[in-house]
Amino acid sequence: MNKKDLTNLVKECFIELTTEGKAALITEKFASKNVAMIKKRLKGRDKDVFQMLHNAHGIAWDQVPDSFTKKGLDTSKGMNFFFINKAKDNPYSKDSWDQRIFGPNLLGVTIGKKIVYVSRESYSTTKSTSFRRSNDAMGTRAKEMNNFKRFNSIADEVWNVDYIGAAKDHGTNRKTGERSEAKAGATALISAKKVKEDNQKRYEELINQRLGDSDPGKQVAKMVDAVVKEYGKSIELKVSMLKKGKVGRGWDGYLDIVTSAYTNIIRSFEYFIQAENSIVKGKERDSKDGNTGRFSEEDYYRKDMIKNAREIQVSYKKFKLALKKVDMDKSFYDMRA
Repeated sequence: MNKKDLTNLVKECFIELTTEGKAALITEKFASKNVAMIKKRLKGRDKDVFQMLHNAHGIAWDQVPDSFTKKGLDTSKGMNFFFINKAKDNPYSKDSWDQRIFGPNLLGVTIGKKIVYVSRESYSTTKSTSFRRSNDAMGTRAKEMNNFKRFNSIADEVWNVDYIGAAKDHGTNRKTGERSEAKAGATALISAKKVKEDNQKRYEELINQRLGDSDPGKQVAKMVDAVVKEYGKSIELKVSMLKKGKVGRGWDGYLDIVTSAYTNIIRSFEYFIQAENSIVKGKERDSKDGNTGRFSEEDYYRKDMIKNAREIQVSYKKFKLALKKVDMDKSFYDMRA
């Protein structure tokens, strides 16, 4: 294993993930590029919205052409998908924890001005101001965003799909595709997924091997020192801002990013140290009991140590990337405002 092998594998994974694994297969499933685009933008639990709308209105989404879709609001026909393209302040919030709407994300779907779907991934559908409710959707920071007028005022982008015309011309009662083509598409999707998983597994094995061949302790120590230093800075900044009447804002703010990374990395570091100490004891027991191969305690704890070093490495890279995207001007808000 050398650096060239690792570089080639990373390139291979990247190409498959960004081209074949996504664009080609997804667009093949839909006649309309716009419908494919809308589907691709759905996240988490919102990915079920196409199936839910199909069940309710008999739409065969894979048979809807671009002629039944357009960018822009139209309350006279069809469905309107409301999107935000970035996180933004919620002007309708009533509490401090409701002040940000997570994005980019779907806000909801309407037929005319009637809401038929509200995002289950970014906010509550109720008008309650309580912090936790059993019927709250995931992400309580965008409560009160629950009617057409507010959707339209907040949305950065709206896409209209004429579901009535599509249902008449391309409904589920009309068979236009061959079952063999559907089967071939499903087989291609499974094959692509398997290739991606195999390459990801090979990539992780090479990374772990590189860690094992080097001195993981030195690499881990540098990353731990860096995150501890940043955590200390965040505490000082937090105190300073509190004195000014300001507090940290949400999960995507500077304080939460640093605190989360610090917690994850220190926890993995503790496990790393435990495994490192166990290697010495395991080696002594192996020598005494004659353990070798898969029965070797030293090998077991060494693999565990490398696994925790890898977790620290992954967490640290995500942490550094998140810090680059932080907007410090939006990481705090004035409690007195």
